[in-house]
Amino acid sequence: MPCCPHLRPGSPATPWRGCEHLFSEGEEVFNRAWRGEGAAHDMLCKACFEQEECASPLYTLCRKCQEHVVARLWWDESRGKTSQRSAATLTNPLTLASTWALELSPLAVPQGLIASPDGQSCYVLGRGEGEQTFELWSVSASSQQRVMAALPYMDEDEPPGLAACSRSARYVAICTPRGQHGVLVDAVEQRVVMPLDRGDYYPEQTQFPVAFFEHEGREVVVHGTQWNRLDVSVARTGQLLTAREPELGDDGRAISAHNLDFFHGQLRASPGGQWVVDMGWVWHPWGVMLAWRLDRWLAESVWEAESGESKHDLCGISGEDWHYPYCFVDEHTVAVAAILGDDGLPIPGITLLDVRTGRETGFIGMDQGALKLSAWGERIYVEVAGEGVSAFDVESGERVGHAPGARLDAWGGGAVFMWDKAGEALQRFELE
Repeated sequence: MPCCPHLRPGSPATPWRGCEHLFSEGEEVFNRAWRGEGAAHDMLCKACFEQEECASPLYTLCRKCQEHVVARLWWDESRGKTSQRSAATLTNPLTLASTWALELSPLAVPQGLIASPDGQSCYVLGRGEGEQTFELWSVSASSQQRVMAALPYMDEDEPPGLAACSRSARYVAICTPRGQHGVLVDAVEQRVVMPLDRGDYYPEQTQFPVAFFEHEGREVVVHGTQWNRLDVSVARTGQLLTAREPELGDDGRAISAHNLDFFHGQLRASPGGQWVVDMGWVWHPWGVMLAWRLDRWLAESVWEAESGESKHDLCGISGEDWHYPYCFVDEHTVAVAAILGDDGLPIPGITLLDVRTGRETGFIGMDQGALKLSAWGERIYVEVAGEGVSAFDVESGERVGHAPGARLDAWGGGAVFMWDKAGEALQRFELE
């Protein structure tokens, strides 16, 4: 197999091959043909892709050449599938550290769970004593405390969920997952800081957009305020930090770039609070992922979320769906539980994206789709329905661990939480 000029004899094998036409000036797009060998694939020009068997020589590509193709050309189509590569011996990546018996009477049925970012405590959302009411409890190894009692449902007949928890675990957002309303709660002072409202235009189509991050020593929250608008508020007080009104152009009309045709959805802030990723959709309907810098939004451009210099699409994920699980792996890398195939439809696997460029940096092959995923250290942990939780090495893409029957009910830091079968206790596992 011929290689690109950067690969010397004896160099480690890479999963990419490409036709020589991708490096000519006339090409604008590239296509992927998955080889069914992990995430290995061929990167082809349109003419080579349309051939049942590529007649042109294929060259093994180094990472530099692969990145050059991805940065210069737009991905167009794919065919084939990935496959899951597993180590010869799989270890159990979860170690049971403790079991917390719940003593939350009169809490009836636990309905929601979210872990603190450090993995040392949880919030439990339970059904309240009154009809369509709920209670919020804080649970750790040393204490169990009711934070809020008898809070009413925020959207009629739709039970709320735990949407986000701040780094300090002091603040928690409780929202109707596919609804219009939510609340921001201060668990220390046991009070509702502010209501959350993203408007009534198709809220059922996306997860409630809300995420916490830190800015200049304060915990702040980014949250939906309209179907196509996000704002940032101080978690402690509810003070709005992104007040803005549409600016007028020379024709006296509102600048169209400030009026997005985009429905905001799942939000994730990077671990260091530099970036935010937004998984939503535009009319067609078509799923789109966006990213932009949080520090620029608050310090330089109040319109950063609409038309800022740092805002761009994450090009590897756009298609028929916009509900894929995803998480940050590090400050600049996002893992999404999907690889786009023909016509924007997903095939099992994980796409790794760089939020700074919007481009794919790698893929992990899987045999089945993921329900949930989280990241810790150099591994991505994936829950597959009915199978359990598997650990994948970020660099090699290899499955290195598996816990049969396990679930990712909640996770934070290096810990995973699971309900026991009766729902009467929480099991805390430490990640390998």
